[in-house]
Amino acid sequence: MVRAKLRMELISNRKALFKTFEKRKKGQEKATHELSTLYEVDIGMIIYGPDQTEKFKEEMQKLSKRMRGAKYPTWDEKYNCLLYDQLKEIVTVLMAKIGAVKVRINSMKGSRIPVSESSLDESVGSRKCSFHAGFSSTSTAAAFGVL
Repeated sequence: MVRAKLRMELISNRKALFKTFEKRKKGQEKATHELSTLYEVDIGMIIYGPDQTEKFKEEMQKLSKRMRGAKYPTWDEKYNCLLYDQLKEIVTVLMAKIGAVKVRINSMKGSRIPVSESSLDESVGSRKCSFHAGFSSTSTAAAFGVL
């Protein structure tokens, strides 16, 4: 015979909530121990109590922010040795590249802006020449990843 479907509700009584949590936790630990014994593996469990969910969310947001910062840094230490004029030239080149990409995206979307490959090369190429003037060699500019 099949058991009737149990309707789950939010437990409003705090004492009953913790009692239910402890029962479920104990059952989960028992099931984990059985799996560990049956398959001879180590199993780790992370259990948060009913009052720890907000703390968990805050911790996850902090970690997510740190991971984003590590994955997408806003500054690279190799730019610290450059002069102000050299940094301005890098910004100019990057802005030209951003503009060229925007024009290219608009042309791919079927926008009314006519674009040819030569016009893209000309708009970015003229900026490259002034950029190289700030460095002693083009290999230095390439080393900073802006070419």
